Parts: sequence; C-alpha cells; structure tokens
Amino acid sequence: MSNNWREALEGSLKSSGTTPTISRPISSESSNSSRKNNSSYIKENNKQNVSKSQVRKIPKQDDEARRILGQANVLYAESQYEESQKACFEVIRRYPQVTDSYRILLNIAQDRNDDRYELEIRKFIYGIEKNNDPDDLKDICLLAARLGETETAIYYLIKARDNDNQPVGTPGRFDYNALLSQLHMEQGKYDQAIKDIEPEENSLK
Repeated sequence: MSNNWREALEGSLKSSGTTPTISRPISSESSNSSRKNNSSYIKENNKQNVSKSQVRKIPKQDDEARRILGQANVLYAESQYEESQKACFEVIRRYPQVTDSYRILLNIAQDRNDDRYELEIRKFIYGIEKNNDPDDLKDICLLAARLGETETAIYYLIKARDNDNQPVGTPGRFDYNALLSQLHMEQGKYDQAIKDIEPEENSLK
C-alpha cells in the first residue's frame, strides 16, 4: 500500500498539536513495510486515546468525526482507497475503539487481496469487540493458516470450537478437531494431533 496517506495524516495531526508515533519515516516503501506502519499507527493511537477506550460509537454531537467516517465510506465506494484510508485513520485517532473505521480498512484489504493486512485488521476488530461468533473466529483462523501463522490459527480455532453451540455430529457442523489435528501435524506435534481427533469421535450427542 502506498504511504501517501501518511503525509496528509501527519500534517493534520501536527496542525492539531498531536505528534504521531510511526516506526518509519515517510518514504516510498514496499507494501509489507507500509502494512507494518499502518498497524503501528493503530496500536499507538489505541494507547494514546485511553480516555475514549469505552466509546464504541461516535457520539451524535461529534458531527466532524461522523462526517469524516461518512467520507471514508464514500471514498471507499469510489475505490479511492488511499483517501478512504486517510479518513479512517483520522477517525481511529479520535475514537480508537470504534470499529466502523477498521471495517472499512478491512474491506480495502479484501479488495486488494492483501491477506496479511486483512488478518491484522481482523485481529484488531476482535480485540476491540471480543465477538466470539464461531464464524468470525474461523475466518481469522483460516486466514492465519493460509499465511502460515499456525500458532495464531490454532488460538482462534480453539476459540471458535469452544463457542460453537452446535452439538458434535450436527449435519454441516465445522470439523474443528480435524483442522486442529492438521495444524498440530504441521507443527510436528504428532501425539497431540492424534489426541485432537478423539474428542470429536467420542463426544457425539
């Protein structure tokens, strides 16, 4: 992703008396470096906005922030991803716990087929919402597995399994333990991989 958004963002932050903390200077770098900087920016502003840590929706009285978020949506719909991204980060600077901006960033990552950036954004959203919907958790797991982040995949897969209320054996139920076994096999944990299969087979209801 381009770093052009950072120049405009830093300008707006400096004019408001806020100095952003970004791990690297503005430059024309690879998409991997840009993605790393994007994640660093989100983390830093989550730290800087502790006083707003309980805010989950932009207050109705904050017309400016709501306007910026609306602009981000419009820009995204017009495929102006860099401008949309800038607007999202401005909202995140003000309200780091409001996930509307992150979801636009998620859409941008998906449109660009940027799996690594999508995974980071999905993890940010989960960290804020703590939404234990099995389907959402499976999405994070499968994305992490595709990227070779096996430990992350296992973490979210177990969470998905533990929060799935469907009885084992229900038609169409996801076979969590089969995938868990496969992931442990990839780690070379063969004994654990064998044990993973047993609960699914022995706990049919």
